[in-house]
Amino acid sequence: MSERFTTTTTVRRPRTLLLWTVAGLMAAFFIADSVFRMHALHGLGALPYWVMGPLIAAIQRRPKIDRAAIDASPEGLRIGDALMPRAKLKSAVLRREYDHSYVLLRGGGLNPASVDVEVSSDEEADRLCRALTLDAASTTAEFTLFRRGNDTKSVTLLMALIAAGVGVGVASARTHLAHMALPFVMVAIFALMVPVLFVTRRTKLRVGADGIALREGLSRRRFIGHDEIERVTATGTEVAIERKNGERIAWNVGGSRQRKKKKRSEDLERQAQSIVWRIEKAREAYAALAGGAPQAALALDRGQKTAREWLDQLRAIGAGAGATFRSAQLTREQLLRIVESTTAAAKERIAAAAALHDALTEEEKPRIRVAADRCAAPALGEAMVRVALAPSDEDLEVALEEATRIEADAAP
Repeated sequence: MSERFTTTTTVRRPRTLLLWTVAGLMAAFFIADSVFRMHALHGLGALPYWVMGPLIAAIQRRPKIDRAAIDASPEGLRIGDALMPRAKLKSAVLRREYDHSYVLLRGGGLNPASVDVEVSSDEEADRLCRALTLDAASTTAEFTLFRRGNDTKSVTLLMALIAAGVGVGVASARTHLAHMALPFVMVAIFALMVPVLFVTRRTKLRVGADGIALREGLSRRRFIGHDEIERVTATGTEVAIERKNGERIAWNVGGSRQRKKKKRSEDLERQAQSIVWRIEKAREAYAALAGGAPQAALALDRGQKTAREWLDQLRAIGAGAGATFRSAQLTREQLLRIVESTTAAAKERIAAAAALHDALTEEEKPRIRVAADRCAAPALGEAMVRVALAPSDEDLEVALEEATRIEADAAP
């Protein structure tokens, strides 16, 4: 039975209509000035363009605040008579502002911050997230963080060496044209440094019930299981993860220039606390969903079989004919729990999804999709859905062939 959450509380929403109106007026001004050459607008000069940024920022800082009845369910969030469909909501995090707590429901596209719903306690925040299936046990949450400046010294030094090398090379050339081009080459190199430094400092953090997937700068994504994490803390604008092996990974929320402003710094500190809250909720979901059938590893193991032989074995297990003198029979409920488990190996979860494939019911499909949605491990969630819903034997065999690679990617 789906959970519902109903209450009357304070709701803050961005003034979307006003923002689009301002953007529309600016677009109309640009078209009138550039295309139709309306002389009446020439006296204004660039004033409208200078006003646009601060005006939009002011609108964003002053959301629409209402006291409204809300009804949250898997269908979506109903505020009064207006429904915000669940499909338009991507994640939920808890934010604290002094003595108030809000659940920030993030949307996709051009409206990433969809709505703030005030809650009276952490328990109420959990109930709201569960009702919308946006809790840590149902879906993942993604954040953008930044490594500290000390971590980018090597990149800065490398770019400086490249610039010096190019400068020496151009300066040593004997043509007059090369000497004239030197200033432009140096400007281009240093202009390139800004986006490169930004990208190398940025970290994409994906939090799921199985663990945390990190992609720092241009490096390969790596996965850290919740069982490897000792603690997660927020100190000021810093979010830090301490692993059981002694490694400490720390990032900042926002850049150093933003932290110099007191108001902005307070906002960033609250964001850091929200990220830690979400990770802690994911760790709780990890513990709650841990486990699986002890005999699963042997029953679902591929061994030296071909993809076709392995598929036949899994189909027999799904049909209830998998018991042998070496392994006990796995029920469909046990197979579903293996798919949902946060501690089962990736290849076991994929194999269990394949075993369920032929007789998959409408009640079982949502459980597999939810299990996939909460996976932070790279490609694992997509692989489980692709196996469970494969339209043909050929597609199913191809998906199973990828199980070994998925296991390697999901491993710490």
